[in-house]
Amino acid sequence: MGDRPLNAQLACARGWQVYCLMNPSAEKRAALRADLDGYLSKMERVDSSNLTVDGLKYLKRLEQLDEKKFRRGRPASPQLAIELKVIE
Repeated sequence: MGDRPLNAQLACARGWQVYCLMNPSAEKRAALRADLDGYLSKMERVDSSNLTVDGLKYLKRLEQLDEKKFRRGRPASPQLAIELKVIE
C-alpha cells in the first residue's frame, strides 16, 4: 500500500503533462492540476498507468462540463463535477 501515494503522484504528473500537450492553455490553470491531484489521490487503483488514464478522463469531463456551463454563462467547478458523479 505504500506505493499508492507515489503512483498517484506519478499519474498526476503524467496525466497533467499529456493534458497540457493537448491543451496548452491549461498550464496556466494551477487549480485544475490541484483538482487532478486531489482526485487521483482518492482513487483505489494502485497502477499508475490506470490512474493516469482515469486522470485524463477526469480532466476531459471537467472540460466538457466547463463548455456546457460556459454556454449558459457560468463556469463549472470541479467540485460540481464530483458532486454530480460525472466521472466514472
